[in-house]
Amino acid sequence: MNATSVICTNGIFYDYSKGVNTLTNIHLEVSRGNIYGFLGPNGSGKTTTLSLLLGLLKNQRGTIEILGKDLQHHRQEILSKVGSLIESPSLYNHLTAKENLEVYREIYGASKARLQEVLCMVGLSDTGKKTVKQFSLGMKQRLSLALALLPKPELLILDEPTNGLDPAGILELRSLIRKLNEEEGITFLISSHILSEVEKMANRIGIIYKGRMRFQGSLEKLHQLQQKQSLVQLNTSDNLRAWAVLRQFQAELLEDDLVVPYTDIQQVATINRILVDNDLDVYDLHPRKQTLETIFMALTTG
Repeated sequence: MNATSVICTNGIFYDYSKGVNTLTNIHLEVSRGNIYGFLGPNGSGKTTTLSLLLGLLKNQRGTIEILGKDLQHHRQEILSKVGSLIESPSLYNHLTAKENLEVYREIYGASKARLQEVLCMVGLSDTGKKTVKQFSLGMKQRLSLALALLPKPELLILDEPTNGLDPAGILELRSLIRKLNEEEGITFLISSHILSEVEKMANRIGIIYKGRMRFQGSLEKLHQLQQKQSLVQLNTSDNLRAWAVLRQFQAELLEDDLVVPYTDIQQVATINRILVDNDLDVYDLHPRKQTLETIFMALTTG
């Protein structure tokens, strides 16, 4: 395990029933200080992976190390430093935010000062005697996060935390996660099926599909993959000669068309200019720019 790693799994396999692979050879690495976005369509194995990391499911094969220790042998010690929001915890609708936290405070061995501290962190310190049944869904989600923060976790694992939230609630939660990461130094592992949401806060991405990791790396690396797969499709008066002229751009001749990868739209203009300067008529020029969303779809289909 890398010294900076907070989570490191090696060769994780999991089957709910014999002969049906739910997870296959999962290698997951989350470094300290990361906001790690764990992405995949519903049913791809995200929640199963998170449940294994939290000891909610018994590991069948492979190793799981969290905070530098093997989960199998140090489960209690590890989980005392890990907060989680896998399913919405049981909130008491007839109690206030403070009263809800008080129910859990002694279980976590947290002080009364810590209770007030986490309420301030999640922006619920001024709710007074307002009961949870009067809270918006976003406020309930922030209170759930406050519960996870009570034991001063080094790592927070959140499963689809923005599900059901309206745009304002999503913005609030995203801002809160960034704040906790920057000011409290908390490492996050956040699962989601929505790339556009996760890319706004994560600095590292893992993509899982049908129980297999399809991508793991920085957001910058995912952008590079996007640029690499953006193509301009061309048809000219002499495609064979055009291919020779554009070999420096890694051009490929595919049946009736010439295909050239590009990284930005200015490069498309340069390609066109080079062809014209070489006395080639351009009959058709069609850029096909990949977005992060189309890359995600390509990785999670088929």
